[in-house]
Amino acid sequence: MGVYKRGKTWYMDFYVEGHRVNRSTGCTRKSQALDVEKAEYNRLLERLEQEEQTYNPRILLSEAARDVYEEKWKHQANGERAVRYVQHIVGEFGDIALDEINRAWVRKVGQGLFQTRSTATVNRYLAHLRMVLNWAKNEWGVVSSIPQIRLYKESAGRTRVITPEEQAAVTQYLREHYKPSQWYWPTVADLVDFLCETGLRLSEALNLTPKNFRRNGAIELFPEDTKTYAARTVPLSARAQELIEKRGHSPFKEIDKFQAGRAFKHARDALGIQESDFCLHACRHTFASRLLASGQVQLYHIKTLLGHTAWSTTERYSHFATSELESAVSVLDQSP
Repeated sequence: MGVYKRGKTWYMDFYVEGHRVNRSTGCTRKSQALDVEKAEYNRLLERLEQEEQTYNPRILLSEAARDVYEEKWKHQANGERAVRYVQHIVGEFGDIALDEINRAWVRKVGQGLFQTRSTATVNRYLAHLRMVLNWAKNEWGVVSSIPQIRLYKESAGRTRVITPEEQAAVTQYLREHYKPSQWYWPTVADLVDFLCETGLRLSEALNLTPKNFRRNGAIELFPEDTKTYAARTVPLSARAQELIEKRGHSPFKEIDKFQAGRAFKHARDALGIQESDFCLHACRHTFASRLLASGQVQLYHIKTLLGHTAWSTTERYSHFATSELESAVSVLDQSP
């Protein structure tokens, strides 16, 4: 704080919480001017504190997610996907004000998400909700406290693979043992072969249309086509190209995931395979394991082809890279 004299009158010039006061004290004596300055400083400080206490903006979760996207996620590779997680929560559980979010509401969200989603997916939703709340508290200061959001323990994930013999048995059964009401079984047989050749997710394969095929035969998946909202390109093997030539550029448009799942389960049961993780998703694991077992494909390329966003998801296939491990250990034989 400070006072200065202009003519016969003393002026005050000081800052309070970024607010500047620069005006006359109306006094001709410095001691009086200092008293006026001190009183004005305290009065302004008290007013600002009262305004801060009474200011309680009702920011909705959707608004907070939008603002966090602009300030934080917009410049990240997966920013669009991040904001969609929170938008989906708003769509399913309502657009609640940030200061109304408590542990009971978070628990309700978690339980609701579990109805249709895996543990890993539920954790992605909750993690992004937590990011928004932390940002609102630590960066904006619009909420004084936030509920603790704990993520659920995830399993290591299924890595059951399909042997070539099992694949041949399943597809042969579907092509040879269907009834008129099961007309779609041969299509599911082609789907099994295609998934094992491409590593696509079931939904990605079922939703393929001509827009997804490049002139060189590779499949181009756009953000809206993938689970992670990340575009990727998948080159086709000779076998996969043969299937596309046979079925066209909308290869599986006549079936849905329920028909595909029922047909595969029927074939599995008929062949006496009792493992529940012997399912259509195992085709994706099969694709990865066969590439790694060849010893010619690195884990990084598997991650890219499968469209994984986290290394931890891809690393569960590392034990299939036996030839690379043998090559690494052989270095010991070269040492003196």
